[in-house]
Amino acid sequence: MLLEAEQPAVEVEDLLRYNRLIQQGEARGEAKGKAEGALEGRRSIVRKQLALKFGALGGDTLARLEAATLEELDTMAERILSATCADEVLG
Repeated sequence: MLLEAEQPAVEVEDLLRYNRLIQQGEARGEAKGKAEGALEGRRSIVRKQLALKFGALGGDTLARLEAATLEELDTMAERILSATCADEVLG
């Protein structure tokens, strides 16, 4: 067991570097969470709009929604306004 006087000193710069790494990790995690939340929210809206306009959604339609990017979901949300069937929305 090391006595207090024998314990290695922690450099202030090491602590600052460690703190910056933690903050960067937290920021990345927060950004990723926001992006995932936006994607799921958009997917939910498009799914609801499709179901309201065209009725129950099939497995293929749901799978296509799950695989869609945020940009694709935005496009689908716009297509719903003029589409006559779900396939027109999904492109």
